Amino acid sequence: MVTSGDQDAGGFWHMTKAQLKTIIDAFSQIAWPAPAEATDRLLEQLGWERVRLRVARMGVLARNDAASIGLADSEDGEDTRFDTLRFLVADVVKGPDAVRVLEMYRTMVGWVSEIVGPAAANREPSPHPDAGPDFPITWWDLPSGGGVQLYYINGVTMELMSQKAAEGERFDREHPEYGSH
Repeated sequence: MVTSGDQDAGGFWHMTKAQLKTIIDAFSQIAWPAPAEATDRLLEQLGWERVRLRVARMGVLARNDAASIGLADSEDGEDTRFDTLRFLVADVVKGPDAVRVLEMYRTMVGWVSEIVGPAAANREPSPHPDAGPDFPITWWDLPSGGGVQLYYINGVTMELMSQKAAEGERFDREHPEYGSH
């Protein structure tokens, strides 16, 4: 069950490497395309509780914060598919202490690389605000065709993507003139 993490003397919370591995391993077992019901099995495996359902997003209780599960309609419009799982893996901290979060992001990049292998791509923040996003992000490809991305915006967020969502991210990375990154 993945419901807590480590907390340092200053109260800074983050998931552990073992917790990240548990989540990534569980997600990696999903065969794509996956029906929306696959989310229920994943939540049960992680010990997380569904708390609400909104249009195209399902909220779950992970630790004491909310995680977000994205659901997407299938191409034929007949059913709904499991698309993404997004959740905080370290506290949101602003101001002078934010450097602790950036350090944890870098540590977690190393952990995820140890779990799934080398990163497929990474992007450092642009030194020019008008030249692009001002946060670091790292991507990994999974053998299942899905993907993992880790990014730092005040806190550290992990997003696990279905095969289709990961294909969209790969296209955006390879064709920045068309993508959103």
